[in-house]
Amino acid sequence: MPRPYRRTGKMVKCLQCGKIIYRPKWQLDRYPRSFCCRTCANKFKGRADQKWDINFDFFVKWTPKLAYLIGLLITDGNVRETGQISFVSKDKELTEFVRNCITPSQPIRKERTRNNSIVWRWNIWSIPLFAILQKFGLIPRKSKIVKFPIIPPEVQWHFIRGILDGDGTIGKIGRIGFSSGSKDFAVGLKNFLIRNDLSPHFYQATRSFCVYLGVKDSIKLAYLIYQNNFFCLQRKKLRARI
Repeated sequence: MPRPYRRTGKMVKCLQCGKIIYRPKWQLDRYPRSFCCRTCANKFKGRADQKWDINFDFFVKWTPKLAYLIGLLITDGNVRETGQISFVSKDKELTEFVRNCITPSQPIRKERTRNNSIVWRWNIWSIPLFAILQKFGLIPRKSKIVKFPIIPPEVQWHFIRGILDGDGTIGKIGRIGFSSGSKDFAVGLKNFLIRNDLSPHFYQATRSFCVYLGVKDSIKLAYLIYQNNFFCLQRKKLRARI
């Protein structure tokens, strides 16, 4: 005889209308907010009941901080249509930077991954913030489809520094490299570096597309992105030959 169906979830209330519904455990883990139907979910999105105050003014005008933040989010951030925005990094100072820019009063969480390493998570739910971030090129399931955004020239090197601190590397001899699951983003980055008199190399790895510079061009790029005392990941800056 077939084994009986095992109910691993639990009964929860719809956040909008209060109706009791059953949700499997995998849904609760992936989507903590519960709704009985799409109508209730859409109604809830318009409610102004955000627990943490969001600094929407931060996104009004391009600044060095905003460009750096977009660089971090476009590499290590995650957004969903439900309004969930999150940033996870093993570097606490990066997660604190994202939190300080958007929700200064919100605490960040310390988590342990499956391989027993420590990461720091910032997470917020906001449909208006999700709409704003979409304008900067942050889209759901972006890993393989995100495109290189248009950044004003006056803050473009701050954006590159954000990408470098998010998913980039600086080797022992100061060589700078970038990797992305999106070919469009990697090609856009390569073309951007070429337009700025650098000579990047491009190749396709097993699961990503890589852009890297020779030692001389890496030194030149390091001077461009670290020329002022703006926020950066110190452990990478110390490896740069400047």
